[in-house]
Amino acid sequence: MNILNKLDEKDHEILNILQKDARTTNADLAEKIGLSTASTLERVRKLKKLGIIKSHHTKLDHHKLSLTTSSIVQIRLHSLKKENVAAFKSAIDEISEVIECYQVTGDTDFFLKMVTTDITAYQQLLVEKLSTIEPIKSIRSAIILTTLKENSPLPIPNTMLNAIQEASN
Repeated sequence: MNILNKLDEKDHEILNILQKDARTTNADLAEKIGLSTASTLERVRKLKKLGIIKSHHTKLDHHKLSLTTSSIVQIRLHSLKKENVAAFKSAIDEISEVIECYQVTGDTDFFLKMVTTDITAYQQLLVEKLSTIEPIKSIRSAIILTTLKENSPLPIPNTMLNAIQEASN
């Protein structure tokens, strides 16, 4: 059974509110969706049990932490053999400046998002750490100039809601 079929409009509201502010209290959440605090708490617990809510995070301002240089790095490995991918993953897990990593299709094998204090620190990271990872064949970088959109809430499919609306028409 599709997990979306277990969600109703109130569940969608909860997810949308918590994506925008995970610190919303249960009392505030209950007031916003028009349910009792007990019902709201039970719904949140259900969403956690279903694995839809995975965790709660605190977003830090990287500029205030002097991490002013962000980059997107394209990585190509010599081959995608299991041991190469495992060695690459193990190596980047040790580099704290790599804050995201995605395996992708196409001419690039991985995209990394990295943060450093400045371009000199980025160059040092590239030379001393990233380029020493054995399975890497090529590295291409792009420095991020400005961020236009980030951390947007996930668009939660309204499969169940659409079915209900269609049935009532």
